[in-house]
Amino acid sequence: MQKTIVGAIEGTAGISKVIHMRTQHIGPDELLVAAKVQLTPGLDSAGVAAVINEAEHRVREAVRITLMIYLEPDVFDPKHPELAEG
Repeated sequence: MQKTIVGAIEGTAGISKVIHMRTQHIGPDELLVAAKVQLTPGLDSAGVAAVINEAEHRVREAVRITLMIYLEPDVFDPKHPELAEG
């Protein structure tokens, strides 16, 4: 299921990478998804919101259980990959 979620997020135009993701079942048919994502450079705030909303929609289409989704825009720094855990 995690691979499906990552694929749905990374398949969204405007998202270049899932930096870090956690999932947690919070009920028998309910899943919490929290992820840091790297966006395509140059998006304004409305563009960021649109990309995040589309990614959430794509995840809900790919995983047919009740989802709570929190996506945080971030920038991956290969010199400090431990910061992606934050």
